[in-house]
This record gives sequence, C-alpha cells and structure tokens, in this order.
Amino acid sequence: SILSFINQPFLMQCFSLGLGLTITFFVYQISLKHAQGKQAIDYDNFNEVKALALKGGSAFHFSKATKFHDNEEIVTLFVKNYGRALASASPRLQAKRELLMMAVQRPGDYLRSTSLESRDDFDVVMASVSFKGTTIQHASNRLRKNFDIALVAFKKALAIKPDYAESYNYMGIVLD
Repeated sequence: SILSFINQPFLMQCFSLGLGLTITFFVYQISLKHAQGKQAIDYDNFNEVKALALKGGSAFHFSKATKFHDNEEIVTLFVKNYGRALASASPRLQAKRELLMMAVQRPGDYLRSTSLESRDDFDVVMASVSFKGTTIQHASNRLRKNFDIALVAFKKALAIKPDYAESYNYMGIVLD
C-alpha cells in the first residue's frame, strides 16, 4: 500500500502541524511513482510481450497477449517459464509435440489441461511424471496403472517427501 512507503511518525507530525495539503501532495507523488514503477504492458506489442516472456512472464500474462497465441517464438518463451501457458496457445501450436513435451516438464501441471489423447501418450505422461510425480493423477486410467510410469511417479514423489502416503497408494495399485 501507499502508506507503507511513508514513515508514519513523519506523517503524524505533518498532520499535527497542519500541513495536510503538503502531505496530500506527498502521498500523490509517491502513488504516482509507484504506479509508474508498474507500467502497463502493451499486449499487442511484440517486443514488450517478448521482453515480458524473457523476464519470466506467467501463463496469466500470456493469456492476455492474444495476438501472439499463434506465434511459436512467443509461445515457446512463455511455455519455458510455465507449462500451463500452452493452454492459451493456438490449437496448431498445442498440437506440436516438442511444445507439449516442454510444457509437461515445467511448473503448471499442464498434463491436467491437455487433451485426453495426450494423457494416454506414454512418452508425454512419463515426461510429466518425471518432472513432478503427482501429475500421474492426470494420466489416463490405462497409464496410471502402467508399472514403469507408476514407479517413476512413486520415486519422484518420495524423493521430495518420503512420508507422502499418496505415493505408496499409487504403488499399491500398480503392484496389486
């Protein structure tokens, strides 16, 4: 908030001295500088959207840059940051296997947002589970019961959290 920028004892002293107009101007100046520090992004400008992606822009930012949802360079940059960004891309780019494989190996649990066909693709599910074991829950029923995928998910999840009961549960389903 704006008041966090102001030394509150100073604020109280100025008001007690009757300098309300000065304080109002001071607060206005600070709020203006704060607003200028977070300049609006022109989501129709290629260079601004690319710079945002290079700085680590999120799937939210990409979803607003609708003009570039079919631009492979921009989509790739956003997907490198956050896999779920691929969900906002054009169907043509969502169908590209290399982007799909990249997306499922990034934060964002993209496997949850992808097509049922991709959820039944052994390589896609294995890549996703290798990145984050718990994404196995978004795989097709057939692949959830695949021993190799379940084993990778189990090991990945247990490496992160050894007492994670859900991993033991999945392993029990596979071994049953």
